[in-house]
Amino acid sequence: MPKKRKKKRGSRYHRGVYTSVKNDGKKFSYRSGWEGKYFDYLESDPDVVTYDYECIKIPYVSNKKSGRTRNYIPDFMVTRPSGIEIIEIKPTRFLKKRAIVKKLAAGHEYATSHNMTFKLLTEVELKAMSLID
Repeated sequence: MPKKRKKKRGSRYHRGVYTSVKNDGKKFSYRSGWEGKYFDYLESDPDVVTYDYECIKIPYVSNKKSGRTRNYIPDFMVTRPSGIEIIEIKPTRFLKKRAIVKKLAAGHEYATSHNMTFKLLTEVELKAMSLID
């Protein structure tokens, strides 16, 4: 007889819905408090023309032996007068995981090949931007 999994009562992540003024009232469902804070930053930054959340899929090879491909979906795509940026927000404790390393490499390669900039924001950068404590 299979065991039943217990349902989680609450989540430690701060999920929510953000309504963007810069994107004509478009609503974005986010899964991280840090992402919620970054939405506030994007709305208040006069240099940001427009942005989108989890809008592109970047294929990458997850296993070289089998050739299996997966899709990496970065957090933000931001349009500025200087160009387009792909933004990923991750805690530093996850950065050594093999899957994360592959995703970030794929994001950087995609951005470079499409004349975009790839930026990784951790709690260090978010604290420096005064977005988190």
